[in-house]
Amino acid sequence: MKLEAMFFDFDGVVADTETAWMNCVCEYCEDEGIPIDREQLLSYAGDGDVKMLRYVSGCGQVEEEEILAGVKERFERLAGRISVRPGVREYIRFAKRRRLRLALVSNSRKGYIDRWLERLGLRDSFDCVVTRSADVPMKPAPDLYLLALRKLALEPGRIVAFEDSVMGMQAASAAGLCAVAYPNEVTKKEIDARYPLQADLGKILPEELVTKVAGFYGLEG
Repeated sequence: MKLEAMFFDFDGVVADTETAWMNCVCEYCEDEGIPIDREQLLSYAGDGDVKMLRYVSGCGQVEEEEILAGVKERFERLAGRISVRPGVREYIRFAKRRRLRLALVSNSRKGYIDRWLERLGLRDSFDCVVTRSADVPMKPAPDLYLLALRKLALEPGRIVAFEDSVMGMQAASAAGLCAVAYPNEVTKKEIDARYPLQADLGKILPEELVTKVAGFYGLEG
């Protein structure tokens, strides 16, 4: 497979903010006496909190802004303990050695992503960073990925995209990329039920994964 680029989701893939955030949502709901269905809540992983906030607000008749403030307060107490997920730095180094393009494609807002990349020492790691904006549909729509492709002047067929959530996998696949799941504690159950191509980036070398992806997508050579 003549790989040309690697695209990464952020929340849940580059750093497991997803699990920490969802745990904070559950903690907030418990403290405030808001009755939620945890399985229903987890189904919103990866959507940039839009549907999650709407769901919790409906369960507790609490304003979305109030929920977000309460969850953020808890999340910031955990943020210092969140680090880059296993294997991600090695995959970035691999891409740079091979002169592959690197993109970060996220449903989160630019300011949030910029702060995390600075905090994790990844600010200069990506050739292109595409984040949530008012004029581009979010994942599971493919538009954020399509925007990244346009910015880098690339075609999708020889690009690997790493995602942790069903929404992310749907978006990458719809954009024509070779989507690979790197699930976490929050997303693993739904990913296991739908996507056989998974990889723990901390346990498989980039060269081996590229071969695996080529075989799965029929792109040998």
